[in-house]
Amino acid sequence: MNDVIALTSPKGGVGKSTIAVSVASEFIRRGSRVLLVDADPQRSAAAWSEAARVAGQPAPTTVAMGATMHQPGELDALTGQFDITLIDAPPSQAEILRSAILASDLALLPATPSGFDLWALADAIEIVRRAATIKPGFQAAVVINRRDP
Repeated sequence: MNDVIALTSPKGGVGKSTIAVSVASEFIRRGSRVLLVDADPQRSAAAWSEAARVAGQPAPTTVAMGATMHQPGELDALTGQFDITLIDAPPSQAEILRSAILASDLALLPATPSGFDLWALADAIEIVRRAATIKPGFQAAVVINRRDP
């Protein structure tokens, strides 16, 4: 069974891509087959994956997808070949954010410990609430990132 985890937030700079590639690296280290979906037009996750390959390091299979990934025959057509799928979603693109959440089993919503980040989460949390009503077993969590110890 493939688990699909979306890293998504309407705000940029909260660490979605960094968390996605870090989690992908750890799953690879543990021997999992990993699919990394780069849904962000900046393509940071894809660039990291390519740099890892060039450096001779293990890297996930990486694909680009957008606002239709949740539709039948899109992401679900690929996930069966992998143990885990991670979606790196872009900020400020509500259609892709919704699609990533609807395509996932677990949505992780990174935020820094600032009022602006927490305020920005309101829209994502509303989408998560709606997804939970139509997807049995769907889960979500806020991940506080870049906290000053």
